Amino acid sequence: MTHLVSIFETIGSIDDLTEAMSEATEELGFQRFALSHHGGFLDPAGETFRIHNYPDQWAEFYDQFGLGLNDPVHRASNVTNLGFRWERIPHLIPMTEGDRRILAMAREQGIVHGYTVPGYVPGEWRGSLSFVNSVSVPIYDPILPIVQSIALFAFDAARGLWLGRGASRLIEPVTGPHRVVRVVC
Repeated sequence: MTHLVSIFETIGSIDDLTEAMSEATEELGFQRFALSHHGGFLDPAGETFRIHNYPDQWAEFYDQFGLGLNDPVHRASNVTNLGFRWERIPHLIPMTEGDRRILAMAREQGIVHGYTVPGYVPGEWRGSLSFVNSVSVPIYDPILPIVQSIALFAFDAARGLWLGRGASRLIEPVTGPHRVVRVVC
C-alpha cells in the first residue's frame, strides 16, 4: 500500500488525482469515493474542490438540493479528526429526521457502508474523503488505519492542485512578545 502514498505525492493534475483515487478505492476494498472541501456552496472564489465516482443521479440530486450544507456525514466529520464508519454518525452528532432521510436516499443509490476521514487545515474549508460500498460489500475493518493514512495523502494532493502547494493562506511568522523562544539546556 505504500505505493499509494507515492502516487499521491506526485499528483500533477485533476485527472491524475481521479485516477489515483479510483485505484486506491479499489485497492482498499471499496467501490466508491468522494473527496471534497465542504464549502463549495459558499465559495465564490472557487477554492474548494470535489471529485467523486458516486452515481451521477445522486450527485445531481445532492447539488440541486444543496445537501452539502446539511450532509450528516460532513457534519460528523467536523467533530472528529479520526476516520469513522457511518454507523457511528449518531454517536458523533444529533441526528435529525432530515439526516435519516438523506442517508436513506443515499442507500437507494448504493451508497451504504461508508468510512469517512476528515481533512482540515486551519484557515481553509473543512473537508473529507469518504470511501463507500454497496449493501452487499462490507467494510474490511483491519484496513481502516491504512485508509485513514491514505485519505490524508489524497486530501493533501487535492489541496495542492486546487490551492497550490503552500499557497492556501499566508501564515505570518509570530514576532514580538508572542514569539516562542527555544531554550536549549
